Amino acid sequence: MANLLFDILMRSIRNFILDLIPEKVRKPVGWVLLIFGAVAILWGMYADADGLTYTGILNLIALFVGIFSTVWGLILLTHRVTE
Repeated sequence: MANLLFDILMRSIRNFILDLIPEKVRKPVGWVLLIFGAVAILWGMYADADGLTYTGILNLIALFVGIFSTVWGLILLTHRVTE
């Protein structure tokens, strides 16, 4: 029962966020998010972790931001309007 409620809540939040972005803008925003996510993931994976104290933490943050951005870019690119 809790999983069903959680799924309904997450789907409604996703649809609310998608409704905030106009249809004509979704595809370019999706591509920008996808490219930004790929660059952030690559930077997080291949940036030099020597020298600075917090570089390892920044690499981890860049990976998470890149994954989040890539997922939202794919959601925006594949979303179909059902009206």
